[in-house]
Amino acid sequence: EEQYNVRARLVGKEFKTDTSLEMFAATPPLEAKKFLFSKAATSRGKYSQHGEYKLMFIDVKRAYMCAPEERDVYVMLPSQDATPGFCGKLNKSMYGTRGAAQSWEKHYGNVFVSSLGFTQGKASVCCFYHEGRDIRIVAHGDDFTALGMYDQLQWLEAELRNHFELKVSGCLGSAPGD
Repeated sequence: EEQYNVRARLVGKEFKTDTSLEMFAATPPLEAKKFLFSKAATSRGKYSQHGEYKLMFIDVKRAYMCAPEERDVYVMLPSQDATPGFCGKLNKSMYGTRGAAQSWEKHYGNVFVSSLGFTQGKASVCCFYHEGRDIRIVAHGDDFTALGMYDQLQWLEAELRNHFELKVSGCLGSAPGD
C-alpha cells in the first residue's frame, strides 16, 4: 500500500488492410536458451578455462518506444491532447501497431552490431555473440538473456543503459550474491 506499482500505456490499434506478410518479429529457437543454460552449468571447475560463466536476465522497459518508426503511421490523439482536424505522426514505434515488433527487432539488432560490436546469428537473428568479450545473448522480444563472465556482463549492462532503460532481474551463478 505504500509503494504502488502503477503501469499505464497508451496503445495504438492498427488494422491489417493489405495482404502483406512482412510484419513479424523472429522468435529465438528454444535450443539457443538451452545452450546458454548448459554452458553456464558446465563452466565451473574442470569444464572452464576462463572461470565461471554467469547468466544475466535483462528486460528493456518500454522497448517498442525506443525504436524509430519507419513507416508513415498516423494516430488519433488522446482526447486531452486532441485538436479537431489534427492527428499525430509517430516518430517512434507504438505498442499495438503492426510494425512495432519488427522495428524493435531491427533497432536492438543495430545497437548490438553497430554500437557494441556483436555479430548477429545467421540461423537466428535473435542470437548475438561478442568474440572479444566472449558474451552470448539470446533476445526474445524485449528480454535479453546474456551469458558471460561477470565483469563482461557488467560492461554489457552499462553499455545497454546508454541506449535503453533496463530492469536487470539478476545474475545467475554460484558466487555469493548471485
